[in-house]
This record gives sequence, C-alpha cells and structure tokens, in this order.
Amino acid sequence: MILRNNDAEAAKAALIRLSGHVLEEVSEKAIAVALSMWGRDAAFAWAALGLGVRLSLGSHTVRPSAFGYDHVTEPQRIPDAVNAAIAELGKNNAPAVLPDIPAAWVFAPRRRRGNMFDSDEAIWREPDDFLRWDFLPKVLGHVPIPMALQDARHAPVLLDFIYRLLKWTIDKLEPSWMDERKRRDHRGTELIKWRRSFSYVLAKVALELDEAEVQRNIFAPIFALRDEAAASLINPLADILAAGGIIDPPQVLPSAVRHMKACVDRVLRDRAWRNAHYNEGNIYGYDLPEIVRVFLFATEVRAAQSARFANGDWRDVGAVLPVVDPFVRAVGDIPHVIGSFLTLCESAVEHYPPDVFAGQIAESKRVCRLDGTAR
Repeated sequence: MILRNNDAEAAKAALIRLSGHVLEEVSEKAIAVALSMWGRDAAFAWAALGLGVRLSLGSHTVRPSAFGYDHVTEPQRIPDAVNAAIAELGKNNAPAVLPDIPAAWVFAPRRRRGNMFDSDEAIWREPDDFLRWDFLPKVLGHVPIPMALQDARHAPVLLDFIYRLLKWTIDKLEPSWMDERKRRDHRGTELIKWRRSFSYVLAKVALELDEAEVQRNIFAPIFALRDEAAASLINPLADILAAGGIIDPPQVLPSAVRHMKACVDRVLRDRAWRNAHYNEGNIYGYDLPEIVRVFLFATEVRAAQSARFANGDWRDVGAVLPVVDPFVRAVGDIPHVIGSFLTLCESAVEHYPPDVFAGQIAESKRVCRLDGTAR
C-alpha cells in the first residue's frame, strides 16, 4: 500500500505499530521493511529508526524477567516509543534527534536489592537505564548505509549517533575511571557480540566517508585503545572493509585499501609480535590470528557471486599489495603469518608478482636472522 501510494499514511502508521510488536522477531522484520524504504520516504525510515533505538533502551529499575530483559516488564515503554514515532510522520521540519544513549557508567550509590548488603556508598557501576546491545545491532544492520549517508537531511544526525555509539563502546571497554592496572584486567566480555556487529556498521560507514573523517572519528579512537581491545574492533572492521570494498564490488575501492593499510599500521604496533619472540613464534587470542588471515586474504571463504578472490579470480591481487606487502615484510617471520601468506600466494600463483614475492620472503628471513629465531 505504501509503494502504491494507496492510503499510504495509514499504512505507514500500521507498520510503525507492528514495529512495536512485543515479539522481537516481528518487531525487527517490520522495522527492516520501513528502513528499506529510505530511498522513497526517508522521513518514514527515520521515524522507524528512532523507534528501533527507543526499543533498544531498557531499565534496571523494573523487576527483570527470569529470561533476561523482556519488554513485558515495562509495558508502557513500547506504546510510548510507538506514539513518538507516529508523531514524527508527516513532519517536514528538521529530522528528530535520535534518543540519547545512556551513559556507559555512573558514579552512584549501589543499586538496592532489598537485602542486608544494600548501601548508600557511591561506586562506579552501570546506570539504571541501559543500552540493549543485543537488539540495537539488529536494527542498525538494516539501515541502508550508502543511501542514508547520501541523504543530506539525515546523514549528519545519523553520523553523530554512530559516533556517540562508538564513544559508548570505548567507555565500556576502557572505563576512564579505572586505573591502568584495573583496565588491563577489565575484559568487557559481555560486549563480544556487540563489538563485532557494531564494527560491521562502522566499516560500512567508513567506505562512504572521506579518509580524514574516518581517521578522525573512527580510527583514532579505536587505535588509541589497548592492543587487545583495539584488535577486537579492528578484526570485524577489517573483515567488512575487505569484503565490502575489495572482494565483492565490481571495482576495488581505493579507499578500502587505504583504510585496511591504516589498520595494518596499528596492528603492527601490537605488543603481541614482540611477545611471540618468547613463545616460539606463536600468537594467541581470538582476534589477532583472524586479523592475520583477513589482512592476507587467506580466510579461504568461497563465494561464487563475489567479484574477485573468493570466486577464484585473483587477477586483481596487485591492488591489495599495499596491505599485504608491509605486513609480510614486518612480521613474516611469525609462522602463522608466513603460513597465511603462502596460502594467498598459492591461490594467486598465476598473478602474484614473482619479484615482489622474492623480496618479501628475503625480508622475512632477514628479520628472523636479526632476532636469532622466529619471534
């Protein structure tokens, strides 16, 4: 009805109401449909996005469900969010600002639990109102980022929201109120899924922006994190830069190569490479070994519909040498790196420049001799 312009306003309101369905699968599907209409009716899509963000907020002040957060425990939150979204429909004024993101941490009295351990002592803790990092990625994943960032009215507000989410993520991973020792012990393990899904969004945004803005608003805050935290964001971010900017599009995007090169430069500063010298050349953890495979296009993913690499066509391997070459020359003495590099070369054997290959192998051997052993 919306596409046929047949009582479109009533149909939009109905879809918004369906987006507030108490079953999250139904809610997500309805929001996704509304967001898919960004090119036809950006105001309608924006109202749906605002609704999705509001539904991604929860509160610890209500009694939780035995199965985790449940909207049923806050019955008024959904109607209020739906009514706010419907009120935005048909307005021609400036886009409504997306809802505020709750603070990552607050300095406040302990949350009362009604037992003998209740205390008014102020501590750093999570706020009573919180961001539902389990639901918001589902909403953001349906935003058509290229189209949205071409929307002059909504793009600045959307980018501001995404940058605020990045700040929230960094505050969660590395709380500013913790001293250095406590930061090293702080893992933020509850954000594993969020880190990955949100980094996918950041990568899609980075492919649409100029390099200076990407460096200032995305890379700089991420690269300033401790090695482990930085790697946890760089891993999925680089993965999508490679897929969305190099492997899948009809032409390799030069910006994607440059963004990946910036990620290489940061990863090479990771202390893990020095530590590997004392661990028989081994590198540990989840993210760094996977980053190696992403940088060297050795994930061995097969996808016939891709434009290159994953479909077996390696004619454009020269386009990614600015990523591969400095990485291999710097840490090619690490067994996992040289193994992944040789996987790349075997796949691209007919197209990999032999003189470049010889130089890279010679440099990795030279680095190994300087250390006396594999790092």
